[in-house]
Amino acid sequence: MTTTPRSTESDDETAVQQAKETVRDVADQVRNVASEAAARLPEAAATTRDAIVDAQRRIDSGSDETLSAAYSGPSRVRYSGSVSPCPRQ
Repeated sequence: MTTTPRSTESDDETAVQQAKETVRDVADQVRNVASEAAARLPEAAATTRDAIVDAQRRIDSGSDETLSAAYSGPSRVRYSGSVSPCPRQ
């Protein structure tokens, strides 16, 4: 019958240290990705606002206007369709 040796305190400390380093590395990566995403929000908001203003202008300019836009940037937003504005009262 063979027995397996018990881990020593040194082995336990090494495992704990490695786990701490892994958690620290993951937290750093998450922080970096979140910072990059937050930095892009103002640009994304401005682009969206401009697209909505343009769409509203096209809707207001005629009753049978067709809107068709495609944006293939990071957000990959796509819209295509026919728009008929509601009659004004």
